[in-house]
Amino acid sequence: MADIRLLLIGTGAVMLGHMRSLVQLRGVKIVGLADVDETRLAKAMEMLEEPVPGLLDYRQLLETVEADACFIAVPNYLHRQVACDCLDAGLHTMCEKPLATTAADCDAMIEAAERNDRFLQVGLSCRFSRVDRTAQMLVESGMIG
Repeated sequence: MADIRLLLIGTGAVMLGHMRSLVQLRGVKIVGLADVDETRLAKAMEMLEEPVPGLLDYRQLLETVEADACFIAVPNYLHRQVACDCLDAGLHTMCEKPLATTAADCDAMIEAAERNDRFLQVGLSCRFSRVDRTAQMLVESGMIG
């Protein structure tokens, strides 16, 4: 199976944390980065073994780089626009939490995913944490909480 070609949009502290894991995953190839801040973008580019396009406008990335999916970690109020653009570009889309800032924005993102037959995932990474699952089990069992 071919590698999943992944675009990363937003290269702040949250994405840098994710990148530490993403660069180690087999089957995933980061093929482009975008951020409006040149300094953050340069720092993220340094984490990659191979050079990839790094652009200040994510829309140019969508137009010029072939990808299968994207991971979005931009300010919350931008989630709707960026995610809908990525979904409309045909990319499966992972968006850092929260999905959006309003129910209407969430609905628009879901509609874009359905319209384009693409996955839309919210980055609820703590849901998979052993510590958080154990805490949940303890609360559900009545031992705490």
